[in-house]
Amino acid sequence: MDWNRIEQNWDQVKYKVRDQWGKFTFDDLWEISGNREQLEKKLQQRYGYGNDYAKKEVDTWYTKAQSWPDTLNEPPRWMGY
Repeated sequence: MDWNRIEQNWDQVKYKVRDQWGKFTFDDLWEISGNREQLEKKLQQRYGYGNDYAKKEVDTWYTKAQSWPDTLNEPPRWMGY
């Protein structure tokens, strides 16, 4: 999965982002909208991460995303948030 796929399937992927970083609000997720730089910026704002650490966190999360089964064509799940 490349980052373009994250952007294209943001409606499904945003729940995985929220699972990883629970401090994100729905407004945050809307602002991020699959944009990697925005995700890094929001990590810095919400968690107080430095620029390098935020990039490392996104890289680690993205590496894990590579191993997800291809379920992005399924409807989004609703977990009460």
